[in-house]
Amino acid sequence: MNSSAISSWVVLVYHVDQDAHAAHFPTFDKAEDFANDVRVASNLCVSEPLPITATNDLRLAI
Repeated sequence: MNSSAISSWVVLVYHVDQDAHAAHFPTFDKAEDFANDVRVASNLCVSEPLPITATNDLRLAI
């Protein structure tokens, strides 16, 4: 389980002919509003808002 705080939110938008886009938002409410607005105004595939959390990315030199 990750105990990191949520740093932002992302909404994934997909169109079969024009690839995908990941829109980032500072709050859940803004991300949800965006997702709902895109759903109403288009027929694109739109995800629910997904949380982004900070992680430690440790890499060893080989």
